[in-house]
Amino acid sequence: MNRQEPNDVSDLANSAAKISSSSSVDVQPIGDAIQTRAVQIAVLLRQRGASVQAGQPQLLDWASQGVTDAQLLTALEAAQAQRHERADPSPINAGFLNAIVQSQRRKQQAQPAGGRFKSRTQQREETAQLMFAKTRQHGGFDGKTIDHE
Repeated sequence: MNRQEPNDVSDLANSAAKISSSSSVDVQPIGDAIQTRAVQIAVLLRQRGASVQAGQPQLLDWASQGVTDAQLLTALEAAQAQRHERADPSPINAGFLNAIVQSQRRKQQAQPAGGRFKSRTQQREETAQLMFAKTRQHGGFDGKTIDHE
């Protein structure tokens, strides 16, 4: 081995600088991380037949919003099914997928924690029960009186 041992502090500093510059651990700025994720999304979708590019604004938005692979693949399947039903041979582009992805995300955000939507009738019944329960607590409600004061 022709490796020389560092003799003083400056040699140690130079060695550390060389090691850190050749290290495989790189810290990426946020913009690079988003671009990297957009490339991953593009590869994922292109492998399955979508006509998308990593630099498209929709892909960059998905990357920054944290859209998952599962959400993207579900949207792609829905898009492919729609194209198949209509016998439409046109490519599935980012705009078409974005409409489906955004629709899915809105549905997920609107869905209550229990996982079920409540009908208007159910919502009204719950509201009425809460109102009548409060009225009963504040003085006898007979169920027939409209204004009770």
